[in-house]
Amino acid sequence: MAGTGPTAVNNPDFFVGRPGLISAFEPYPIISSTAYSSDAPASFQFIPWVQPTAIGAKNLVFQLSMNAAVPIATSAASTGSEGYSYGFTANIFSRQDYGANSTNLVTYTTASGGISASMGYSSTSQVFQLSWVTDSTGGTSSFSTTSNAGNWSSFATGPKFFSVPLNTFLSAGEYWLGLQHSSTAATSNSALTFLSFSKLLQQWPVVTIGSLGGSATLAFSGPDGMGIGVASAITTSTTMAASVISASTQPLVYFAISNV
Repeated sequence: MAGTGPTAVNNPDFFVGRPGLISAFEPYPIISSTAYSSDAPASFQFIPWVQPTAIGAKNLVFQLSMNAAVPIATSAASTGSEGYSYGFTANIFSRQDYGANSTNLVTYTTASGGISASMGYSSTSQVFQLSWVTDSTGGTSSFSTTSNAGNWSSFATGPKFFSVPLNTFLSAGEYWLGLQHSSTAATSNSALTFLSFSKLLQQWPVVTIGSLGGSATLAFSGPDGMGIGVASAITTSTTMAASVISASTQPLVYFAISNV
């Protein structure tokens, strides 16, 4: 999937520091029955994939949906400010071995990224600013716009590509991606949270399946296998049993691996 839309320089449709190819490998491409949804911030969503060949991975690319709420001045002298930060932590795990410890996961690498936004308003203007992390050394890119109304909200509404800097090498093999997000909001002279984010999830349909010659059926949803689902806590400093990941819910977060 090639990026052909506006760049981060003039429009925050791409939360990545440069235009061009955004996806070198998509283990879970965008398919039907997907939905934007916001999972519990304290939970970790795990997505397994098999890397078919070795690659250099510069970014993990996700799809987020932004929603903006425009403040309304209550009087001619009204002024105020809004602040919002959204953080993303991505932990990549691999299998400990294929022997006695085959059901344990070990941390392969960890990456993080985030978006910060602010907005100051008065009775005559609204100034919207947005910045996001572009590399693992702390580099950022930014965008700002000023309007005499809430026109800025068009830049902060709808689906957006969001990159988390990775800068690692992935050999061929099995991997598990554990994701957690968080957000904070700050306001002055306002009770409004002016931004919100949600991730693109693939919701697996439930299918009832039986066996030849049998009358019993079982409800089946999503792929089988170890390490798919949600965990309430993880371990990154030592080995972790894959059993901490519950398969009771199996939404898969869309992601792609980019080498630019």
